[in-house]
Amino acid sequence: MAMRSYVESLNPAEDQISLFELVTAQPLSPDSKWTVHSFPTLEPGFFYKFNIEQRREEMESLINVNCTVAFLKQCLSVEKCRSACSSMGASAYRWFHTGCCECVGQNCIDFGIRESLCEECGELEELESNVVHLAKSDELYLAKPVYSDTGHLLDGGVDLNLEGGISEYCKDAIILSFILQLLSLIHAYFWALYLLCPCFIIYKLWISVLAPWIFQPSPSEREPSAKKNMKLARKMNRLK
Repeated sequence: MAMRSYVESLNPAEDQISLFELVTAQPLSPDSKWTVHSFPTLEPGFFYKFNIEQRREEMESLINVNCTVAFLKQCLSVEKCRSACSSMGASAYRWFHTGCCECVGQNCIDFGIRESLCEECGELEELESNVVHLAKSDELYLAKPVYSDTGHLLDGGVDLNLEGGISEYCKDAIILSFILQLLSLIHAYFWALYLLCPCFIIYKLWISVLAPWIFQPSPSEREPSAKKNMKLARKMNRLK
């Protein structure tokens, strides 16, 4: 998730471009709201690597300049990221799906850095720990009884370790969702595993409801069994 992002050009005015160069060139204080990163716009051998030798003259001006980007420290929504970068005079912005916002200068190509470097914004490890914490909190909440101020029991909670009944299915659903949430942080395609949920529901419905109902013995088959049990009980009484 930390690598997936959305990019957009801003097309600032000339005076706004100068503003971005000014705010990123000044020494930053410890309480600054962003961090600045600069690197060569074009690496050696760029024209040969990407087979664009014919555009060398067009892009010659970028060889000896640096790309400057500013990463806002706190997480922002995509709308606030766009607004913040526009007010700074950035030429473009890159918004990561973790909430990290990168404002990109005019000398950058390919929308700056493709890695989330916001200092105070959630990284992959932090998101994983949050998912684990929320899953455990939900399980504890379900199993926790609720009492009134006078000490009367309002809700006995749900013991998810009980076998059978709705509590067992709730536990299975929580465990399945928890595993899929962790896997989806690794790659988005793991969300497709949620298609297993209907299959799991059909399986539970079959073994719990449909199969016992379809394959249950008929009344005529159950009656001899009942008569045999009664005869056996009479014999046991005679032996006593």
